[in-house]
Amino acid sequence: MKKLKFLAIIGILGFTKNMYAVGGVELLTNVSAGSVSNPAMQATISSESVFYNPAAISFLEGEHNLYFGGYYADIDYRAEVGSSYLETTTPQFIPSFSYIYKKDKISYYMGMGMSGQGGVLKFDNNTSLIEDLDSTIIYGGGSFGVSYLYKENLSLSLGGKITYSKTTMDGTIAGGKIENEKDSFGIAPEISTYYKVNSKISLSAKYLHKTKLDYGNLASLLSLGSSFELNENQRLNFGYNWILEENEYSDSYEYAISFEQRINPKLKITLGYCYSDRGKNKDAIVDFTELSSHQIGLGGTYKATENIDLTIGVGKIRYESESVPIFNTKLKSKREEIVISTGVTMRL
Repeated sequence: MKKLKFLAIIGILGFTKNMYAVGGVELLTNVSAGSVSNPAMQATISSESVFYNPAAISFLEGEHNLYFGGYYADIDYRAEVGSSYLETTTPQFIPSFSYIYKKDKISYYMGMGMSGQGGVLKFDNNTSLIEDLDSTIIYGGGSFGVSYLYKENLSLSLGGKITYSKTTMDGTIAGGKIENEKDSFGIAPEISTYYKVNSKISLSAKYLHKTKLDYGNLASLLSLGSSFELNENQRLNFGYNWILEENEYSDSYEYAISFEQRINPKLKITLGYCYSDRGKNKDAIVDFTELSSHQIGLGGTYKATENIDLTIGVGKIRYESESVPIFNTKLKSKREEIVISTGVTMRL
């Protein structure tokens, strides 16, 4: 039985290669504070558009636009085989930042955030086979480029995304010391477009090429969005992400919707939902990123001054628990996250 537990737990440890991902596989399609309550940000015009559709920034007001924010995630991951389990409840904070400079029809942008994972994770278990297991997982991401207002209702952008990856693992397994560290750097091109059909309807599209890293590739992404202004106080947004996986993974898909309600000239409330469909990947569950998930969030944006907006949101991501046969028992995985976000945008 000890051999069974040992082999099973070694398999469970595979999930530390890409532990943290709210939406998207090693991509984090939702990266900024506003996405917690509005996961359908593809067609939203804001300083956070740098992460979702950079072409949208051509329609911003102000010469300089700044965004600072992030979200706090209270996480609960657990894998178990019989009566043995491995889990982490280490909270994480994921920051993000963007800056946009506009000059006539040209807008230059840069943004920084976690690209799918991040944090220092400590694990708990009820077997003597594992002692003091820690893992550090960092996928830092940077976006940069330029957006051009081709017509008064059409913009195009061209840029790139930088990814720096570093993972470490330290601990004692079955009496043996485990020390592992690896890092990698990659860059990928990104193009997008934003089209205002009329005063009420907007459409967006973005393609991010795969990122080549030393240990493999981060998936490419096709992202589509639409925005419908129902009236001067209400807006409906739709988003779609097609994550083009490689190797042993099948493609994943995300479907998002959000509703915005303006309460008064200073306050706007947003309610959003996103479903991530992992398809056939859910059969390979040992690393926790292969589970389909449901995200729901509620938030608000308050205009503190004419040029400063404050955003706050709270959400929950519930993953569909799965189990797979292993020897004469089953390996079970489950995952859940509570997310709280805050951010500030400034127009100068």
